[in-house]
Amino acid sequence: MYKIQLDSSSPEQYTLSIKNFTHLMDQYLQYIDTLDDSVSTEALSNSLMAVFTAMIDLFGRFMNTAKTNIFKFPRSLKRSEIRAYTESHAVMVQRIERSSFDKFMTAEIDVPSRMSATYLSATSNLNSTLTTIGISDLSARFITMMKSLIIDINGSKDYENPFTSSATNVMAKLTAATKLYNIHLKDYMDKPGKKKPFSKVFHNMKELKELRVTLLDMEKNLLGISAVQKRLDTLDAITSKLFSVVNNNAKANVSKKFVRVMANFLKAQAIGYEMYGELVSAQMALEHNYTEVMETLYSFDPAG
Repeated sequence: MYKIQLDSSSPEQYTLSIKNFTHLMDQYLQYIDTLDDSVSTEALSNSLMAVFTAMIDLFGRFMNTAKTNIFKFPRSLKRSEIRAYTESHAVMVQRIERSSFDKFMTAEIDVPSRMSATYLSATSNLNSTLTTIGISDLSARFITMMKSLIIDINGSKDYENPFTSSATNVMAKLTAATKLYNIHLKDYMDKPGKKKPFSKVFHNMKELKELRVTLLDMEKNLLGISAVQKRLDTLDAITSKLFSVVNNNAKANVSKKFVRVMANFLKAQAIGYEMYGELVSAQMALEHNYTEVMETLYSFDPAG
């Protein structure tokens, strides 16, 4: 499945992998716990603000990685591969779906690398996880929260409580998505292999049809990539602005509780984007392999 890689080729604005990002954020959380509340208020405040700005900077670097990887996907996709294939091979698809299961049981078909579940199970689980992440709503809320945070900091208003409340709700949703994601990792835990018997990844011909219908319905995930890419651009700009605002506002002040909330919130956001990238990539692989399956079944029994 899709993995983010560390790329430090640009010293001015380098990228950061999800593994390195979460590790560094965990180190900051540990450091926060070591801060002595009995020291002077100014010293404690300076330490917390230094950690806060460092975390914002790190998140910006991670976002560069997310943008680089997600921008590899088509920005102007009009229709998915499975949509194009099934529309141009409609008669063949219908004939195969109406065929006897016994006819294809021993046919050796392509499967995505390491996929251990059936096609339909892997696809349905992937879709439910993408739905739980809700990347469009997630990124829109994040933008709104960051804009409000900047406004409140500039206006010397209480920004900790409103942000903490919103962040807690968002993190609860991402926690649920992460649990689903981790549960369904088993769908991709098999040994590497290119082909399997048809009967190992489909229980009957009804599943083959349901797979097509499900993947066609999931096309909206792929058509929505462009909007996600645009929001990532917006998030990148907002993160840079927040970093600048905090650094240049002498009155800005943060508590240990707020810095902890921000650290966990940014970690959850980063993991959410990484999961999204992996799952969308896996969906594309499932689509492509579906077309290969249909070609194999047709060649296995061209006469029908």
